[in-house]
Amino acid sequence: MPVIVGMVLYYATFHMLDDDAAIVELLIPLIGIVIPLVLIYFRKLFVLSIIIFCAVVIIITLAICLSFNDNAAFLPAISGSLAMVASFILVLVYPWEEELKKLTGILAAVIPVVALGLFNVYRLTGSFFEFQNNAQGTLIVTGYSGKKEVIIPTTHKGISVTEIGDKAFYGKNIISVTISDGVTSIGNSAFEGCANLASVTIPDSITNIGDQAFVKCNSLTNVTLPNNVNSDANYSIVDGIWYNEAKTEFIFRPNLIKGISGNVTIPNGITRIGENAFAELTDLTGITIPNSVNGIGVYAFQNCTGLTSVTIGNSVTNIAQLAFVGCNSLTSVIIPKSVNKIGRLAFSGCTSLTSVTFESKSVELEDNSGKAFVGDLHDKYLAGGIGTYTTTAPVSRNSVWTKKR
Repeated sequence: MPVIVGMVLYYATFHMLDDDAAIVELLIPLIGIVIPLVLIYFRKLFVLSIIIFCAVVIIITLAICLSFNDNAAFLPAISGSLAMVASFILVLVYPWEEELKKLTGILAAVIPVVALGLFNVYRLTGSFFEFQNNAQGTLIVTGYSGKKEVIIPTTHKGISVTEIGDKAFYGKNIISVTISDGVTSIGNSAFEGCANLASVTIPDSITNIGDQAFVKCNSLTNVTLPNNVNSDANYSIVDGIWYNEAKTEFIFRPNLIKGISGNVTIPNGITRIGENAFAELTDLTGITIPNSVNGIGVYAFQNCTGLTSVTIGNSVTNIAQLAFVGCNSLTSVIIPKSVNKIGRLAFSGCTSLTSVTFESKSVELEDNSGKAFVGDLHDKYLAGGIGTYTTTAPVSRNSVWTKKR
């Protein structure tokens, strides 16, 4: 009964703390607890029980550290396992009386579980960063585990922290990030997939924000930026919109990532829509791309499942691969005469796209590892050139397109 109660309390605690790794840290050691306890209770196979238990210790470490890529879990796994090993050895070699021996066996199971729990509470209420040295002798943040409110330090053991590495916080369950002054760079995909991240504070010292640094941060509504953006920074922010330094490329709009709806018009003067710029905005229903834009990046409108209409400006020359993949509500599109190339799978998964108009006969439709459009439109366009092509929904690879007369 104490073991069962301990399991329930441990599981409930870490379910509330949303730490799946900690739950696994409990479940796997319990296998090593229950089996030896049964053997000890019946006073059989003592040596085998220790062998089984040691094997489970190895499984603990591998499962936690490989499955969750959580280096901070090494310490609770190893310390808890050693505590259990010591407890079992004590039970086996000390000449306890039978009833006391049974009670001690139960305690040997419960105490390490509690020890693991306490350590993980400490781990989740603290902040554990992983660092690497860079060529300049300063530190790069490469990983993290701990509480959900993150404060990037200015120094670690007397050494300056200047960079947040690529994918350092990839997919972490964090809700806020404060980057201390002195950090100069945020790496590629540094915070990608942090679905609960709602607030980020960026200091004056930041001069570089990498590609897709905040992509798929669907809860990000508040970004505090420096009052005076450094002149050598590779980004600019105007009215909450992130651009490249020259303000020619639309990069990201964090204050609209959650709750954006309706029609959006890209500001005139933008020359390119960057990768993933509008990805996953499911309430976006219409997009108007001005004549100043000449390119649409990879995954620019990926899985915008509410998007029903797109107006492409007459200066766009290239629509990258997978640009509109998964836009399954898009019903029609006009490809202006300025477009000379559409990448592979650009309109893949657009199952409602039943009308496509080409204003030029010289558009290159890439078909390496997947055609730009679903069905036989590729072949029909090569044969028919300029015009409007239609089919019926739902569009699939077997769909037959027909050129309007």
